[in-house]
Order: sequence, then C-alpha cells, then structure tokens
Amino acid sequence: MKKVAIYGTGNVGKAFYQSHDFKDENVIAFIETKPTKSEFLGINVIGIQDVGKDIDKIYIANSYVETVYKCIDKGIPKNKLIFENKCVALDYANDVGKLDIEYDFAIQYEIQVVKPKYVITDFMRKNENI
Repeated sequence: MKKVAIYGTGNVGKAFYQSHDFKDENVIAFIETKPTKSEFLGINVIGIQDVGKDIDKIYIANSYVETVYKCIDKGIPKNKLIFENKCVALDYANDVGKLDIEYDFAIQYEIQVVKPKYVITDFMRKNENI
C-alpha cells in the first residue's frame, strides 16, 4: 500500500480527502507549510520540513502554487507530486513554461463575474476530460 500525503488543510484539502478514492493508498499525513494544528480530519499534520522519503506521493490540494516550489526546494522529486487543483497547475505551467508534474484535477474553479468584483466558487469534479 502506497503512503501518501495531502498538501493542504483548508477547504480544498478537505474536499479532496472526502471525495478521492484512496484505493491501495494510505493517507499518513496532511502537510502545512507552517503547521498550525497537530491533526486534521483525524490525521496527523506535518510541516514540509518533516516530509520523509517514506512518502510515495503528495497530492497538492490547496490554492497556492508556492507550495509546489516549497516541495521542489525541499528536494521532493516532481514525480511524487500530483496537482489536484487546475488553477494551481495552470499557474505553475505559466511560471515554468510547461506542465511537468502529474495532475488529476479533482478541484477546479468556476469563475463568476459579478460587477465590480470577481467571485470564485469552488466545486468538485472528478475524472472528467477537461
């Protein structure tokens, strides 16, 4: 069974955890850049500095492209990372010029224009061609 972690303890991480089929995977931790809690949804929370080589896969389930760079800076191989948020994946691809990290796109955003503001409504969509 693969050991996996989820990077994100907000609404995106929670929605991903509650909707994803973790077949043949054991979620051993949630990751926060600067941990503010010791547990989330009954699972230990660790800091990025505590990610060990025993984690086989990290699902990026948050709204911050910076978390990807923190993983890369820590020396976590890109082949261990999976984007779950399309907006974050697109931000990353725009920054580096290509999308060289696996993606699953469980999380997408629907943008509604409401004058004079933009309102972003998040929702779940799984395994659709997008």
